[in-house]
Formats: sequence, C-alpha cells, structure tokens
Amino acid sequence: MDVECSFCHALHWDGEKLSKSTRKKTLFGMCCLQGKIKRPPLSPLPPSIQSLYEGSDKISKSYRKNIRAYNASNAFTSLGVKMDDRILNGRGPKSFTIHGELCHNVGPLIPEIGKVPSYAQLYIYDSNSALDYRNKRNPQLREDVLKIIHETLLENNKLSKVYKHAYEVLKESNTDEDTNIPVWLHYKPDTDKKRYNLPTSEDIAVIMPGDGTEIASKRDIVLHLRGNKLKRISECHPAYLPLHYVLLFPNGDLDIVDNGNDPKEIGQRFILPSSHLGSPRHMYEIYQDSMAITRFNKHPDIFLTATANPQWPEIQNELKPFQNALDRPNLVARVFELKRKAIMKEIIDKQLFGKVVGYVYTIEFQKRGLPHMHALIFLQSNDKIKTTSQVDQFVCAEFPDPNKHPALFETVKKCMIHGPCGERNKSSTCMENGFCRSRFPRENADETKMDADGYPLYRRRKTGKVYLIRGQEVDNRDVVPYNPHLSEMFDSHINVEICASVRAVKYIHKYIYKGHDRATMVVGGTTDEIKQYIDARYVGSIEAAWRLLGNKMHKEKPSVTRLSLHLEGMHMVNHPEARCYTYQQFPEFFVWHKDEKMWTPRQDKFSIGRMYFANPNSGERFYLRLLLTVLKGPTSWADLKTFENVRYNSFKEACIARGLLEDDKEWSKCLDEAELSEYGKTLADYPNMPSPSKDWCEPIGNRLLWEHEQLQYEGIEIEAATNYLRLNSAQNQAYKVVTDSVFSKKGKLFFLNGAAGTGKTFVYNTIASACRSKGHIVVMVASSGIAALLLKGGRTAHSTFKIPLAVMEDSVCSIKKQSFDAELLRKTSLIIWDELPMQHRHCVEAVDRSLQDIRGNDKPFGGVTVVLGGDFRQTLPVIPQGSREEVVAASFRKSFLWDNVQVLNLVDNMRLNKEDAENMKFAGYLIQVGTNPNETIILPDDVKNLENLKDLVLSVYPQLDIKRPDSTIFLKERSILSARNDDVATINELAIKLKPGKMFEYLAADKVVDEGRGTQINGKGVTSEFLNSQEPASLPPFNPSLKIGTPIMLLRNISPRDGLCNGTRLMVVKCASRVIEAKILTGEKAGDLVFIPRITITPSVKQLAFQMSRRQFPIRLAYAMTINKSQGQSVKYIGIDLRNPVFSHGQLQKNLQQMLCIRKFYWVEVKNPMKAYLNILMLILI
Repeated sequence: MDVECSFCHALHWDGEKLSKSTRKKTLFGMCCLQGKIKRPPLSPLPPSIQSLYEGSDKISKSYRKNIRAYNASNAFTSLGVKMDDRILNGRGPKSFTIHGELCHNVGPLIPEIGKVPSYAQLYIYDSNSALDYRNKRNPQLREDVLKIIHETLLENNKLSKVYKHAYEVLKESNTDEDTNIPVWLHYKPDTDKKRYNLPTSEDIAVIMPGDGTEIASKRDIVLHLRGNKLKRISECHPAYLPLHYVLLFPNGDLDIVDNGNDPKEIGQRFILPSSHLGSPRHMYEIYQDSMAITRFNKHPDIFLTATANPQWPEIQNELKPFQNALDRPNLVARVFELKRKAIMKEIIDKQLFGKVVGYVYTIEFQKRGLPHMHALIFLQSNDKIKTTSQVDQFVCAEFPDPNKHPALFETVKKCMIHGPCGERNKSSTCMENGFCRSRFPRENADETKMDADGYPLYRRRKTGKVYLIRGQEVDNRDVVPYNPHLSEMFDSHINVEICASVRAVKYIHKYIYKGHDRATMVVGGTTDEIKQYIDARYVGSIEAAWRLLGNKMHKEKPSVTRLSLHLEGMHMVNHPEARCYTYQQFPEFFVWHKDEKMWTPRQDKFSIGRMYFANPNSGERFYLRLLLTVLKGPTSWADLKTFENVRYNSFKEACIARGLLEDDKEWSKCLDEAELSEYGKTLADYPNMPSPSKDWCEPIGNRLLWEHEQLQYEGIEIEAATNYLRLNSAQNQAYKVVTDSVFSKKGKLFFLNGAAGTGKTFVYNTIASACRSKGHIVVMVASSGIAALLLKGGRTAHSTFKIPLAVMEDSVCSIKKQSFDAELLRKTSLIIWDELPMQHRHCVEAVDRSLQDIRGNDKPFGGVTVVLGGDFRQTLPVIPQGSREEVVAASFRKSFLWDNVQVLNLVDNMRLNKEDAENMKFAGYLIQVGTNPNETIILPDDVKNLENLKDLVLSVYPQLDIKRPDSTIFLKERSILSARNDDVATINELAIKLKPGKMFEYLAADKVVDEGRGTQINGKGVTSEFLNSQEPASLPPFNPSLKIGTPIMLLRNISPRDGLCNGTRLMVVKCASRVIEAKILTGEKAGDLVFIPRITITPSVKQLAFQMSRRQFPIRLAYAMTINKSQGQSVKYIGIDLRNPVFSHGQLQKNLQQMLCIRKFYWVEVKNPMKAYLNILMLILI
C-alpha cells in the first residue's frame, strides 16, 4: 500500500481509488468518506505490553505463541460455552468451535470456602498471591510474562480499580455473614457514545448497592460477594469485551455501544425485506435474477471458482512482525477484492474466453478457509466453446512443463491439486463411503472429449511423471482443471470448468437452499426472521471485514428489471409499439424512469425482464403470469382470456385452452379431433385379423403369445425360401448355423458382426421367417426404436425384456414368472437382438439372469438360441461424462458372456451399387475407416463440400424453399446428421423456415414434480419460463413449430406394435390442437397413418437440480438428427454437419456407412479444406 488518502492519509492500494479521483486528489471510499468522519487515534498500549508484541526474546515469543492462554488467565470473566472438538480437525486455519451460544460469565468477588480463586477474584488479592494462583493453574505459561501482565493491568486497567472499589462497597455492606447484598456495575445511558476519549472510572460504572429485590437492567453487571453460581453478563454492556479480552483492552477502554431501545417480540411477525442484504428474500431475488440471465442465454459457458491466496505479496508485505494473514482479515478482504476486479477484467475487458454477454458472481465465506468467488460467464454465440480444441485452449487438467513454465508449475503444484484422497488418504474431508465426492483421482485420457450436450472430459495423459504433495504421490489424475493464463497471473486456486448445464446456477446460490453458515442449530419453525438472521448466522472475521468495507457479495450483468404482476382493475401500461413483445421482453426495448414513473423506448444499454415469482397455489395470479410469459402484446384483460376467438371466464381456463396446463379433459378433445380426421374402415383393411372364435365369451388368453403366433402367417414359407436364395456365402453360413441351433435345440449364442450395409437386417428377417414357418416363436428386439422397426415384429429390448432404466451389475428384469411375458419367453426358440454394441453389458447380463430364472435353465440365456448383432466400430454404450476406459468396460465385449459367443462375420457391403467402380472403391474405403488405427482420416474427393448450413439443407432437400407436393419417399431417402443436439436443433430450425406453408406452434405444460409421487410442487421458486427454456435431449421442445409435410421423429415408445417407437420418422399430414396426424416413413408400417397425442414426459436423465415434467407432443423435427438417433437407418441422400468434430467411438464411420451412393453425400465444414477429420476408434473392441 503506497497511496495516501488526501484527507486522513490512510494507506491504500492504487486499485482502490474511486473513479472520481484526480491526479491532484485521490479519493477512497473505505476510510474517512472524504473527510466526513474524524476519529482520534486509539490510546497507546502500555510500554510493557507493547514490548511483548514486538520483542524477539524468549519472553515475547512465549507471549505471542500463547496469547490466548495468557489472556484467559488474566481475564475478569469466563467463557460460558461448551467446547466442541469433534469437527474441523483437518488442515487449514485453526478454529475455535463451540456448541450452543457464546456468552461471558462473572463469578462472586470471593470464592467459596475450599475453592481456588480465579478470574476477577484474583484482582482483589495482593499481587504475589494472585501471581502464585495463576502459576499453579497455568503451569505451561511463563511466570515472568504473567507477572508483567498482572502488574500492567493493575496499574493501567480501570476495570480492575472498579472491581476493587466494588469489593470494598460489598464488604462494608455485608455486616451480616448470612446476607449477600449485590452491587450493580451500572453503565450511564447518557454517556456520549460519539466520544472516543478515555473515560474515567465513574464513566465506566456506577457502583450501586441493592437489596436483591430490584430487577437489573440489560446493561448492568450484577456482582455478589459470595455464592456458587455464575452470573451472565449482557452482551450489550460496554464492558462485555474489555472484561474478557484484557490484552486487547489493557487500559479498560469501553466498547462502542448503542443506546437505542431493544425491540421486543409481542405477537408480531418480523420480516426482513428483499432490500436487506443477506436476508432470505434478498437471496431469493438475486437467485431469480441469475436464473433470468441464464434463461436468456440458455446456459453458462464458463464456471469459475477463485480462492484467495494468503501468500500473495500484497498481503505478506503489509503484515506486522509475527503476524499471518488470518491476523489481518481486513487485508485479506481488500486484496481479494482487488484480485477479483483484475480477474473479471481479464475475462470481460480483455475477452480471455471470448466476448462476454453476461456474468453472475457471488462471494462465499466458509467457517474455515479463505474467501472465494463463484462466477458464471456467458459468451456470445460466436464464441461459445463447442470443440475439444477450444476446450484445450482454455482449460488444462495436467501438470505444466516445469522447464517451460516454472512459475505456473509451482502454482499448480501448490494450489490446483485435489486431496490427495482415495486409497492414499481415506480420512480426507472429501471422502464419503470410501469414495471421493468430487470423483478424484480422475481417469487418464489421451485427449479431451465432449458428449452430445457439450460436457467435456478433460485431457489427462498418462506421462509416468509423479510429484510429491503432502507426502503422497500425485499425477495428472489429481489436477483440478485450470486456465494457465489466470493461474500463472494470479498465483492462486482458480478452478475453470466448461459449463454445459444450468446446475451450476444452483451451486453458486446454494445459500438459498441451505442458508448461511450457522453457529447453532434451530429446532422447529420460527416467524422471527430478524432473530434468525442475528442469532443463527455465522459470520467469520474475513466476511465481517468484507461487509464492513462495503464490498459486494453478488453482482450480475446485464441488469435485471423486476416486473410486478397486476390483476384486473389495477395499474396498466399501454405502449402500442410494444405489441410484438411479451411482458418480460418489454425491458429489453423500454426503460423505466423512477422519477417520472413512466416507460420510454430504450436508447442504450441493455436489461433483461423478469416477472416476480407466483406460487402455483396463488390461483389467478399464477395463471396470469403463465399467460404473460408466452403472449405477445396483449391489449386488455379480455385479450389475455381469449384464444382462437373464444373468450374464457378466467385466466386458468385460458391457460388450459392454450395447452399451458394439464387437464384430464384433454383426452376427450384429442379423441374428438382424431374422430373428425379419421375415415371409415372395413374388415378388408385388416387382412391379418383372425377368424372369430366359436365361443364368443372365451378370453383371448396371452395376447403377447397370440401376437407372435400371428407372425406365422400363410405364405411365410415361400417368403423364407425366396429370401434364402438371395443370401451371399457369408450370410448363408450364418443362416445355417443359427437355424441348426434352433431346430436342434442346442441353445447356442452367436454374434453377427458386420459393418452397416452388409445385410445384417436381411439375415435376421430371413432366419426369423424360416423359424416361424416351422412353428417356432422368434422374439426380435433392437437397442434403438429405429432399428427395431426394420425387424419383422421387432420391439425395443427395454420394452420387451422390461430392463430397468438404472441398470446395475446385479440387476434383473422386471418380469414375474407367472406373467404373460414369462410364458412367452418360456416358449421362445430364438431371440435376435440387433445393435447390441450400443447397449450396456449390464442390460444383456440382466436378461441372461432373468431368462435362466424364468426358463429354469442354468445355461446362458436359459438355453434359448440367441443371435446378437451389430458393429463394434459404431456407437458404443453412452456413459455420461465417462472416460474411454469406462466406455470399454461397459461394452458387451467385456462381459463374462462373451466367452460363450460364436462370431459370424459379414464383409460385403450390400448397399452400394456394385456395378459402379467408384462405389466399390468407396466400400473399401469404409472398411479402412473402420479399422484405421490413425485418429485422423481424409474424406474422399467425391464427397461434396458446402460452405454453409443453408446450402447443406437445400442440397439434401432440393427445392425445399419452393412449394411442392409432399412426398414420403422424398423424405424417407434423405437425412442430415450431426454429432451434437444443439447443432441438430439449429439445422431443423433453418429447414422449417425455408419450407413454405402455414406454421403451427404448440405450447407445452411444464411443472416441477415431486419425484416420489409425481405431483406438482412449488419447486423452490423455479419459474415457468425457466422450465420452458429447458430442452434436454429426451424432452420435446416447449414450443415446437410444425408445417404440413415436415418430417418428425418420435421421442417415446407410444405403440411399438403399430410402428410407433422411439426414433420412428414420420411426415406431418394434419395439425390439430391436441392431436397430430402423421404418416410413418420407415419400417414395416411405412405409409400407415397414425395419430400422435400429447403425453406427459419426464427427462430420462436428471440434468437439472430438480425433477420436471412436460406435457407435449413427443416429437422433434427430423430434417436433421443426431448420429446416435440414426442408428440402423440407410438413406440415399445424406448430409453431414462436421463443423464440430465427433466425440465418441465410431461416429464418423457410422456417418459414412449410411450412404447408398457416394455421389449423394454432402458435408459442410468451413475451416477444413483438407477434409481431415478426427476418427475416434477403440481398437480393443474391434
């Protein structure tokens, strides 16, 4: 600190100057408020005490080392607390932990007979006797130091003289040994609290003898001559601190006091308003503001945590001799605020990560440790982090080279290592049930990866280098992710994470859920928020300094304008030019002027609108808010209640009509709309309908078994024979060994291995037809809905075998032995399971265990013949945030069942036209891609490169922007693939805008639900518009837009027997308010007209901090789809979006293998003229 205040000459750092400072006059805001506050200097310490603080001899060192013990031995009062040594025994600053409330107690002036005098009693004895008693009670302390302190206090401390005077008064008053008249040390309420000069003894206390019957005021200390009970001192008494902390107040100076009246609770409810910093309402409002910023920007991009470093030179240079950082919390607070500003300057002004369009930060203080900042950074769309190269550019999770970056290496070694924990240190504070809460040490990874939602797995290469940290060896697996620039520049713990979820918003505002750090536990409810704020909170020394300095605990940008809700008959605002905006969009274009109390068009800056939260239990107010969230430019209350020219009686009815609320009557409306669209049918439309039973009352029995028996239809033998003649040699060999196992009841286990296009599906259906023609039951399943549609009688594996969603190593299927499902499986001769490699091995093992139990057979799969199939070069099991090792471990190749498998290989590509030399050349190229050990491949020259997404869309879907007849064949033959969900949504949005025609928009009913009962709850203040903004991949959009003739994809299994599986592609034929009529594009049911209703869906993976549900049509646009969703499909015209690289095993190869002709393959990538792309393959599985 080298800059003086122009008024009081207090020292500051240059970064603490106010913006209005000039070269001639430096102004600061934390000392004297530009000369407005003047305070005389504190009284100097007695020379004897001063020398103990500053000396270097043994006496001074003993004093500084044991200062708490020396203070306690000379204090007038004792601490009335219960010590708690059970917690906080690990590393970090030492803590003094108590259980219960902190108070100070004072005893009688004379000890009981037989007891040793202590505390204030020793000031009544002569010096030699008092010193002797102190030495006996504190043998670990030096006698010479105790003597210096005792003599100094007797000479200088005015409170010691007061106690002696009180003793004399009591001794004179207590002539009768049986009486015990108290005296009060009474503080004069008319003492000028603004004065800082040293008071006289009379100013400290007035000694007033009493008869023991009067009630002492809150500010009095009551003394008795003798007695065996301790008396509690009021914390409001000005001598409260000087009586105990005698070494801080050796002269007996009074503490600062307030003579205001104490508030009383007399049947009142005390509420802290949202304007009170730290109150529950204040925390709640800033949380809602942060959620509004998150909603506007979709999700944060950077999650940063910066922690103060007590070794910063700015702190160390200002410490007095023998001090450490914890002795100067004001320094820590001031320096951390300077560092916080500098960090944000690097991020915002210097655009370290790109242009920042918004940020939110909170400052957190813990009971032990230093202050830290949690910050969320929102980047503009062009700078969002989408590729692994960008992740590596900004975030590192490895040790740097100590030779190239020695300073950074030391910072990482000191500040960025987690633990060590795990087997190396099972007592680490992060350990729970034998595992680290933060999942350290992490798995090694040769490269950074990103999943479909953009969540990164950082590169942690296995270099063999280890370093010793706190006696334990650590390596790259223990490194906390950091930004090299920030870590080297600020030399502290700065954790930087690429953020792909809104969960971080809850994390940085966790006080809203768990409250401030507390010093006591409160049992039962309370209506006194003021008492809760004062008595239940824990405020450490650094946090106290931070607040006293006026530093902000929270900040956000852009600003958030809070909008009130007005019911009918209340204030209204009328701006015709704002008719195209919703109520919450209004502040983006208009600004509120407090003085004039009016809105005017915004000229500069920017603000996000947010309506105050309305609880679902608040009735019409909640429904009004729901309407204002989605309606643009309503002109009246009647306008809000009107939908499709029908005026409703209440806001709730209007919400139901628009689909914003769930309603049981919706099913009736859905059926009514479907009835109007459906045309009449005859028995001729159902050729496979069985003949009527002779006994009309006889039950149908096992419907599942009946459905499989219907697949043994007339003419299936001819179909099987015809298809058999079309098999090539490898397919024929597979056919023979499988059918032999079925007909001979050998119960073998096969794996049909072949790349896309080698005819696996054709072989499956041919084998199934042959077995069914002989009267055998064949169960055909696939891991995806699309692949299941290509199988005759196919279903998804999860729906057929009732595989648990959360499958574990010892899981079993949810099939009872007496159920129809079990009866079907007992009579099954063959199971065919396609696209198995993308299934977790635990799913297959669960089916194996269940079949053994159901069929009473210990052989694999209960002795039934099983054909598993797929290509291990393509998509493998999806492990959320999993490493390569975890993905490999989840593969079926690592299952104990693999040892029983006989592999049947298919090689020839049956999709490409073999008469075309270029296609045959491309077939060989596909094989090379699937086995290429190199991670980079070059696309063939024949593949057409396009410059932008619009060209890609119009190349795959030519003349889409021109009105033309809708064709299922046109849509069936075309698709665009991309690796990430966000990119797929962008392409679909572009495509539907290009297509001419009327747009139909549908709103969803979102709610937060109780995970146990599925009922709606308040959701801890989660707003409806925030729910609306969430689009997990397993949920349909909140407001999908459709046009007649657009392709869509189902997101749920609605009716597998009718071809409506998860992944089914359809073409929209008609749009009604509660039902969509569509035509199936692929599979056995291609061309069938079907109706799709709205259903209630919950995300299959919990990506939020709460559970939500959405009632909406279970569809998404399907001009483009993710690579995983396209599993099992083949098209003639394919486009691939390679702007962002693939992120998992086999995805690029899968893209290439779905083509039927190389001349009909398009790709878009602006910055890669060499056509070189990352090809992720795990050769251990191939």
